[in-house]
Amino acid sequence: PIELSDPRNARTTRDDKREAHCIAGPSSNPTTIRAAGRHLRRMSPKTTRKTKSKLDHEAVTDAASRLADEEGLDSVSFRRLADQFAVTPMALFWHFEDKEALLAALADRLWLQAADTLSSSLEQLSSSEDDGWGQLRLTLIALVDAMRPHPAIAELVPTRVLDCEAGREVTELTLGFLARHGFDPRQASDLGRFVLSSAVMLVSAGVLAKAPTPD
Repeated sequence: PIELSDPRNARTTRDDKREAHCIAGPSSNPTTIRAAGRHLRRMSPKTTRKTKSKLDHEAVTDAASRLADEEGLDSVSFRRLADQFAVTPMALFWHFEDKEALLAALADRLWLQAADTLSSSLEQLSSSEDDGWGQLRLTLIALVDAMRPHPAIAELVPTRVLDCEAGREVTELTLGFLARHGFDPRQASDLGRFVLSSAVMLVSAGVLAKAPTPD
């Protein structure tokens, strides 16, 4: 006997295939994945805002970062953030134990950005361009680039240097570089702290503000 399939199941199968195709693309090769990433970055502002409204760890950190940038660290509170997400302040405790943990997340994010920038820069640094101090110079640049958009948060960065993985990675790279150049552990530690405090000072003081364009 011939079995006839339910046409509703056929429509469901076709819809599932179309949905899978939209998510994964025609193939799973790297080129397709990168193209999908570019598509997501081109999402309309309306779609992006809708996605960002979801209450999760990343969204709360984003909102806290914006508050700190616009009004300073003192403005960052669970009550202010809860108002933005239209929830009670208690809802935020699912994502952060307290305000201190939230501020730590803000600083850790900057360390992660600095570590990523430094890693990319070191890969591109050629021996012909390095005068022997290229890594230390790139470390300072990476720190400044990460902190410059967030001067209020910059003051938190030194407090997390050994408490987050990215901070420890940058520290180990810097101390190793200085050790290879003949500095003993104490000297290397002092110079590493000087580099970090210099980056924070430059950002906090606004020394690196964009210079005016000459007429």
